[in-house]
Amino acid sequence: MPGFHKDHELHTRRKGRNASLGIALALFVGLIFAVSIVKLSKPQSEDIKAPNFSLDAVSE
Repeated sequence: MPGFHKDHELHTRRKGRNASLGIALALFVGLIFAVSIVKLSKPQSEDIKAPNFSLDAVSE
């Protein structure tokens, strides 16, 4: 058919790179989402405090 032509090899390689980059980005976003859900799903009764790194907290 005269209206259809085969993609150039450069376009084929670019499609492959774009697909792999898209998959990697989706996996990264999924990992960040999963970590956020796990951190937010801790029981609310736990007392979450930041560690005290001041020198006054060091007992000798």
